[in-house]
Amino acid sequence: MKLLLSLFIAAATLLSACTQQPQAAAGKPKYLWFDASANYQRFMQRDSIDYYLDKARGAGFNNVVVDVRGVDGEALYPSQVIPHKNDRDWDYLEYFITAAHSRGMKVMVGTTIFTAGSPRLKRGPAYYENSPLKGRTCQLYLPEGMVCNDDYTNDVSTFLIPSMPENQEYALSFIKELTERYDIDGYSLDYCRYPGVASDFSEFSRRDFEKYLGHEVENWPEDIYTFPKEGWPLTPGKYYKQWWTYRSKVISDFVAQATQTIKSIKPHVEVSYWAAGWIYGVYGNGQNWASPRHALHRDPYTDVWCEKEYMTTGFADKIDIFMLGAYLNHIFGLDNPDSIEYSIRRAHNLTKGDCTMLSSIYALNHPDNMEDAAYVCLRDSEGLMVFDICQVIQFDLWDDISRAIERAEPDIIIPQQEN
Repeated sequence: MKLLLSLFIAAATLLSACTQQPQAAAGKPKYLWFDASANYQRFMQRDSIDYYLDKARGAGFNNVVVDVRGVDGEALYPSQVIPHKNDRDWDYLEYFITAAHSRGMKVMVGTTIFTAGSPRLKRGPAYYENSPLKGRTCQLYLPEGMVCNDDYTNDVSTFLIPSMPENQEYALSFIKELTERYDIDGYSLDYCRYPGVASDFSEFSRRDFEKYLGHEVENWPEDIYTFPKEGWPLTPGKYYKQWWTYRSKVISDFVAQATQTIKSIKPHVEVSYWAAGWIYGVYGNGQNWASPRHALHRDPYTDVWCEKEYMTTGFADKIDIFMLGAYLNHIFGLDNPDSIEYSIRRAHNLTKGDCTMLSSIYALNHPDNMEDAAYVCLRDSEGLMVFDICQVIQFDLWDDISRAIERAEPDIIIPQQEN
């Protein structure tokens, strides 16, 4: 009788194990990004979220990045501190988190930080009538003169001045709100930067830069740079190198402040930052994602713009995860600076182990060789991020990604999608 009872209990336990929700593939973190704008209509229904989370889990992803504040500056969750879209009668982020967690997947929330609307569509918080953000957006210094970012339709978004305390508090308000209200596993600081080389040249930034220098700038903005007759490239001025160090310090200091805010609320939440891999070209955005121990001024291609003090603005030690933007068409080639392999090797050298460094790829670059691209990222770095799910769907790359994970992590059992 005892033997029959033991067999019955063992069979029941086995049946229970077989019918439980299968866990997502373990091993290295593998993120799939859900962009706010590109997928807005696709995820208007909850069953669509369920369907594509099953697809992601079945391919081997164990993490998702849910973007809930796009370049238009409006939230996709019912925020009490920033403008949000009101076309769902249910909480998009809350449902996403619950659905993902039930499938054994972690959720990193992503928000743009300093964006405030679309210059092309004239839509977003910066364009609202009586908006408190008016007068707090960037000014561009171009060959044709000073141009307000609000009116510059070549930019994907109008940007708030990153150095302005009011704008930093604005960003911290929704960072704090999201961390307090939702059961998130990570937070991605997206568009936490300047728009580009040409901005910001507002009066506020002039005063703030002068405070940084300790004296006035006599010729503004010509002491930063001037334009030749052809318009480009720039001709460096008296404070050219100091200007880039100052701007990089603004972003680095804010990243530290954002991380401290998140950790003070939920210490376990991992703070992530994405940036393009070509670090020698993103200084104009204030994005020094290297370790502050890396002497960037000694690297090639930096002598024109980089001074010794620039290295102190590296923020790899201020975040948990750096998502390397290895958005390159070439995959293999350690002797090819335009390859994913080379980009990963360089990023390891730059970050010096100060944070987890994982590689991200743009799916649109790899409709025919996604398997190799994802495999190299997993083989050579501490994880993978694929941007964006809409391209994975468009080119039906699920099986390619699954094969890449199986190649890189042969001992991991990838759960299959339930019928």
